[in-house]
Amino acid sequence: MNTLQYEERDFTVISLKYTQPHKKDECQIEEIAALRIRDGHTVNTWTALVRESSENNTCLSAAESDSESSFKQLLHQFLEFIGTDIIVTYQADTVIPLINNECRRLSLPSLSGTYIDILPMAEKVLPRQRRYDLSVLADHFQITPPDGRTISECWTIFPLYMRLSACLYRQRREWPTWMPALSESQYQYMEKALPRRIKRTFRCYLCWGFSVHYFYLKRPLLNLLYWCSLGGLGLWFFIDLFRIPFLIDQYNEKISMETLNEAKQLFPVSENPAAPPSADPDLSLSALHRSGRPLQNGSFPPTA
Repeated sequence: MNTLQYEERDFTVISLKYTQPHKKDECQIEEIAALRIRDGHTVNTWTALVRESSENNTCLSAAESDSESSFKQLLHQFLEFIGTDIIVTYQADTVIPLINNECRRLSLPSLSGTYIDILPMAEKVLPRQRRYDLSVLADHFQITPPDGRTISECWTIFPLYMRLSACLYRQRREWPTWMPALSESQYQYMEKALPRRIKRTFRCYLCWGFSVHYFYLKRPLLNLLYWCSLGGLGLWFFIDLFRIPFLIDQYNEKISMETLNEAKQLFPVSENPAAPPSADPDLSLSALHRSGRPLQNGSFPPTA
């Protein structure tokens, strides 16, 4: 499963509760919920309670439905609700492996798409914070804290992600928002190469004031024509006042694609990349905090 390195507005938030067993690989999901987001707004929710039946040792759905169904059907409905969406969650290295373990046990397809973990995002935005519990982060950003249910955690994770992504990427508005998920090596190459190549709107306006903005955009012949026509007798000069943002976007999109192709050629990846190392499924969330283990591979763009 790949990590994502840019702000996203269409995704699905997931959260779950699980037991803390004495034996390894016996972790049971108690409650699970999902929140579908489109263009930064909630459009649908999915939630279910899960209990362990002592009669046949089968997980059954016990909430929001009069008729009970097998846990396999319940998990299948959950996977269908997520579909191919990007997943946003809290402590993904615990949540994702738990779901995939159940999927493998029940012969269901595992989650294999892209996920976003808000915990390393919070660590990047709030490096001096001592604790990164959901309730602590919610209090910091003045968001309603979760009340104990997984759907409530989803309602907390969603605005937290929007706030954190705004903090992380507010200095990168000129980066292309369509940039896909990259491998670690590809992303590091893009992070170093792209800032040196993209053009800035403010600088282009300064060059426009001296009639050299096409030189700035690496189009010298067009700038010579611009000079020879005296800026289109002033008309071209005036029109470019409003065209510069479009010219900047056009140039940055072109140079971003070129840099992306270079990164893919220099650091090719297989069609089925290996999943990042995950935490033990029976490791509690508090233990993860105490251990100080990273919960997601990959870095995020710097805020400055």
